[in-house]
Amino acid sequence: MTSQICGLTRRLPPSVPKVMRHFLDYRVGKDEGNSSVGGITVEHTDMENEMKQEAIAVTEDAFEQFTVEEEIENFIKNEFEEKYGNTWTCIVGRKKGSYVTHETNEFIFMRAGQVDVLLYRSG
Repeated sequence: MTSQICGLTRRLPPSVPKVMRHFLDYRVGKDEGNSSVGGITVEHTDMENEMKQEAIAVTEDAFEQFTVEEEIENFIKNEFEEKYGNTWTCIVGRKKGSYVTHETNEFIFMRAGQVDVLLYRSG
């Protein structure tokens, strides 16, 4: 499991077990190698390329079909759970910070215009 901080800069407390102490001093937009596909910009990910491309495609589909954030979240979450199994979480919104623990190689933080999309799988 890996911990990620998006939109905030904070260190993990010493009480977090060493195996979970993967810390990324991360500020939104400061990730090297940001990539943009269509209207989606990948701000940070540890996903393999195939899963990353799937996340981008599903996110584009969600924004084409829906306008309500909760519907977009639900669509992306359900698509990923159908393809990759349970325990995916999707958060869509503007100007939200987050601190999450996720499975390794199953995290992506994207931007669609001014809307943030956080998708990750937890244990």
